[in-house]
Amino acid sequence: MITDFIKSFHLFNDLFVALYIFLFPKKYDLIYVIYIFLISLHWVIFKNECIISYFEKKSLNKNYVLGSLPYELPHNKDITNSFHFYINTLKFFNIFMVIYRSFDNKSIVTLAILSVIIRIILSSKD
Repeated sequence: MITDFIKSFHLFNDLFVALYIFLFPKKYDLIYVIYIFLISLHWVIFKNECIISYFEKKSLNKNYVLGSLPYELPHNKDITNSFHFYINTLKFFNIFMVIYRSFDNKSIVTLAILSVIIRIILSSKD
């Protein structure tokens, strides 16, 4: 039961991040990039692991140790690889579209670029 809730919450979060540009006007871009930056930053703090995935893994295995299997994503077992790829592509598209439409706001551009850099650095550690 709790695992289903966590999976649903994680999927909702992924969809929000992926579809933001289509759902919200420019005036919310700063809040969005702060959210994205905090997501990227928490991956650093939690040993390259998403905190939502950590709680999902912990609910499935009480002995799970943070960071031991950072790329095993239980919620992804319920979705296809092509859907996951599409969602991740949309996430990056969103970041670049937010940078484009808010290019005059240095705070938004800086946080968005820092978020992308953090994700690239974390991805290259594999």
